[in-house]
Formats: sequence, structure tokens, C-alpha cells
Amino acid sequence: MALAGAVLLFVCLWIFCMREGRGSDKEVCRYDVMKESAAGYERIPMDEYLVGALAACMPETYEPEAYKAQAVLLRTRLILIADQAQTKEIPYEQTGQNALSDAQMRARFGENYEINRRKCEVAVRETDRMILQYHGVTVEAPYFALSAGRTRESREMTSVSCKEDVKSEDYLTEVSVEIDEFREKMQEILKTSEDIIPSEITLVRDSAGYVEWVEWNDQRISGENVQELFSLPSTAFFIEEQGREVMITAKGVGHGYGMSQYTANLMAQRGDDFYAILSYFFPKYEIVKK
Repeated sequence: MALAGAVLLFVCLWIFCMREGRGSDKEVCRYDVMKESAAGYERIPMDEYLVGALAACMPETYEPEAYKAQAVLLRTRLILIADQAQTKEIPYEQTGQNALSDAQMRARFGENYEINRRKCEVAVRETDRMILQYHGVTVEAPYFALSAGRTRESREMTSVSCKEDVKSEDYLTEVSVEIDEFREKMQEILKTSEDIIPSEITLVRDSAGYVEWVEWNDQRISGENVQELFSLPSTAFFIEEQGREVMITAKGVGHGYGMSQYTANLMAQRGDDFYAILSYFFPKYEIVKK
């Protein structure tokens, strides 16, 4: 009788724990991304959004470990938004990253749809609940396509070398602008009618080579202003007058903060896992489960 009682007690405890476990899983998977549509709001479970976001922002040839690192960064952004607003419903427009629907994934990947969707799903599943935090607080953990040679420094983020980014075919972008058009655009943004000579423009750079300020005749505008004005891929640009043309050369693709996806993929190709990749780009951060 004592043995039967012990067995019964064990079974009851096991059932209780299983129920509690299921409840915990439901609690863990509580976040949704809310996307507005003609029919109202579509509720997208977080993991489903992450799969679509990975498909949208990562080159399909990149390694699985690079995908996993990217999944952690995407999830961190979602949790940051949710924590700041104290909500479990995250507005799609605040995510900063488009997510492909299943139909869009099929159109993008074609015959490789199954392989690439599975890679996205595995990346989300194997980093389940993982986010980055700084001193116990969820913070921005940005990413971009390709650096100018180093990532940029901020209060929380350390500048790290990405010297092999120069090997990418997208590393250099050259934009040629007729000198009259260049002057007109610069006059408009600087709100002046004076003649602007390219050689008199000063580019103030940060330690990673990105232009923070563009100065002319005691006036200044941000590097981002000029980037947008001439549709440049980054603010790591140079301006050179060449006869009747102005050549603007930009290095890298993206803002330069956080993780370079290109270098992350090179690290993955060499055998680094996503923990090593994230630790390299975010040495002051820690990976936690939320």
C-alpha cells in the first residue's frame, strides 16, 4: 500500500508539473506583433514574425549561425519595444524591420523555399527567448549589412574591426553628380544662396570613419542629411570635385552600429557559433532568456 501511495503521489506531481509547464510555455510565448491591414489588425505571433523578418533581412546564402545571431537581435528589438510600452502587443511599424509573409518567401526563394524557410525557423527555435541586455536592462542591439571597416562606438557598444568587409562587392559605391546639381542641393539643405565649393566643405568623422557632421562656412548639417540627399548607402563618404562633376564615394552599407551581417557570416563560415558572434560585436552585453 505504501508503494502504491508513493506511485500515486508521483503521478499526481508529474501531471501537476506538466500542466504548470504548459502554462509557462504559454506565458513565455505571449508576445504578438500587430500589423494593420484593410481588415483591421493582424495578430502575428512573435516567432512567426521573426521567421519572416529573418527571410527579409538576411542574404539566403548566409550561414545558419549568422541567422541565429540575427534572430537574437530581432527578438531583442521586439522585447525592448514591449518593455518600454509595457505591452504584449508590439506595433509592426515600430519594429523597424519588414517581415516577409509565407507567400512572399515562396516568391523570393523559389525552389529553395523549403531550405531557406527551415533555416529561419531553426534560427528562431534554437535561440528561443534569447535577447541581449546591458547591465540587466534590455537595450538597442542594432545591425546593418556591411561596415566601412569598423563598427561605430556608442556608450554601450564598442567599436570592433571588420576589416574583411572590404572584400564585399558592395563595399564601395560611387555617385557622380553634376557640379551645378551638387551646389543647388547643398544650397537648399544649408539654406544659403552663396556658391558652395566642394573643396571648402569639411567632413567631421567619428573614430570608425563615418561622417557625423558636414561643415561649411560656420554652418553644419549631419552626415545623415547628406546621405539622404544623395541616396548614399552609408555616412562613410568622401566628396571630390572632378571637373564639372562631383564624385561622392561611400564605404559600406548601413549605419555602422552593432553587428555587421557580412562579418558575422564570415565568422560563422570559420566555425564561430552565434554566441561567439554576438560576444564579438557586443562585448559589454550579455545573452539572457526573457
